[in-house]
Amino acid sequence: NPNCVVREFDKRKVGDFLSQTSLPRLVLPPEAWVGWGPGLTPGGDDAITGMLITFHALGMKSCALDLFQACDQRATTAYSHALISYARKGQAARPVLPLMEALAGFGDLDSAIQSLSNSGATSGYYLMEGVRPAINVSYRRMDLCDDSTS
Repeated sequence: NPNCVVREFDKRKVGDFLSQTSLPRLVLPPEAWVGWGPGLTPGGDDAITGMLITFHALGMKSCALDLFQACDQRATTAYSHALISYARKGQAARPVLPLMEALAGFGDLDSAIQSLSNSGATSGYYLMEGVRPAINVSYRRMDLCDDSTS
């Protein structure tokens, strides 16, 4: 079952993940990542896939839809765009799901990172880079919600 379950992430596990220094860092706005990098699934597309699956996992479907709609499918391969489309719906390759589970507090984070790191030449690394900004967006939204209720 390639479907990612929607659940809250464990703050400690998220902190451990965000402290990883070996992951690449992309600085452009995500929609500019589409098609960036070589290969059947360019690194930028893998990062977008990571953002989309994380938005889905955190129940942020409107963020996933907004990002998906901002992505120009003509800028990348048909195969890569198909993977982006699946990620928007919460579907991902099996090595991605243990990371989402570990971030939610179910499973070993280091093992999930190691497993995903071995996925493709660079796909796993760039996918994990996409998780980072999605988590940051989710925490900014929670902070805004907390401020509005006080």
